[in-house]
Amino acid sequence: MNKMICIVFSLCFFIHLSTTYAESNQKLNYPSNRNKSFVSEDVFYKQLDKKIYKEYNNAAYSVRKKILFKEVADEEFSFLQKQPWVVGVV
Repeated sequence: MNKMICIVFSLCFFIHLSTTYAESNQKLNYPSNRNKSFVSEDVFYKQLDKKIYKEYNNAAYSVRKKILFKEVADEEFSFLQKQPWVVGVV
């Protein structure tokens, strides 16, 4: 009888551990950048530290353009599609 109670208790405990609870999917509100001024792409890249950033002339994929934060995932996807050596990309 004790063995059966232990098995039932253990089963309930492990089921409780494996249950996922829905978290609130709150949308983050970033401050508007509409009225801010930004430097051009070329000026931005010229300001970068040349010790940690190097731009290759014969790079397979090189883009200089301003994008919205919500477009970053699309740009990353485009980059990965052009890289045949990246694991998991067909």
